[in-house]
Amino acid sequence: MKRNPRFVKIKRNIDSLKTRRFGTRTVTVAAPENMETTLELRNNSQEMRDTISRYREMRIEFDDQLDELMVRKVRLQRQLFERPQ
Repeated sequence: MKRNPRFVKIKRNIDSLKTRRFGTRTVTVAAPENMETTLELRNNSQEMRDTISRYREMRIEFDDQLDELMVRKVRLQRQLFERPQ
């Protein structure tokens, strides 16, 4: 899951939007709804904040899936490797 191309793009775009830029007024990133299209956003605009929040929601969904997989992995490891008593 951590190597899923969509997850990597989400993470990269969040980092790109959060980093400070000096001398540029716009940032170009992929649209959250369709990663094939690009958006040109003004720094610190409401549209940029909305885009960051949409990307965060998408990342939270992936994090929830990762958490579920970790719980399942631990449960399966216990079933396989613990001695029955």
